[in-house]
Amino acid sequence: MPKDFDPRERAVEATRLLNSFLVDFIVATRGLEIFDSPAIAPRVTQRIAIGLNRMAISHLSICLAKWTEFYRSYRAILPLDVRSACLKVHNEVISRGIVDFRNKVIGHIADDDTKRPWTAAEIDEHFNRMIAGNREDFLRWIDNPEANIFPHSVVAITEHVRDRLRTDYGVRDDEIG
Repeated sequence: MPKDFDPRERAVEATRLLNSFLVDFIVATRGLEIFDSPAIAPRVTQRIAIGLNRMAISHLSICLAKWTEFYRSYRAILPLDVRSACLKVHNEVISRGIVDFRNKVIGHIADDDTKRPWTAAEIDEHFNRMIAGNREDFLRWIDNPEANIFPHSVVAITEHVRDRLRTDYGVRDDEIG
């Protein structure tokens, strides 16, 4: 580790990032629930519903890909009792192709390998791999309001890790904004 490595300072940074992730995960998943609700769904055109879904799923893929970066950057300061749950999220994000989805589909109009725009079928293939074929299960894997219990959802893991960092390193509210 670098000579100027300060674990507490890194814990403050990590806590701030985890707070940001929590907001992003919850707003994107619950936003979709709101737009799917019987009170709102009939008022939203199909085209807008598709756009809202695309926006939320894109945002989730960006945030989940950031989770892998978070894990690689901060795993050294993570409390031992949360590391395996963090690694599990990291590995699940990788295995679902979420980083590839962010890097290839969300971030670009063309496939770097073929040099042509993505076809709808190719986008669907990446999307279906990411959600493991079921949008609702994908959203519940991230945020399950009825059962956000550590280590059963990304939100629960993120929240628990944040709280453990706060406890172990004495991170205060005024330090994380």
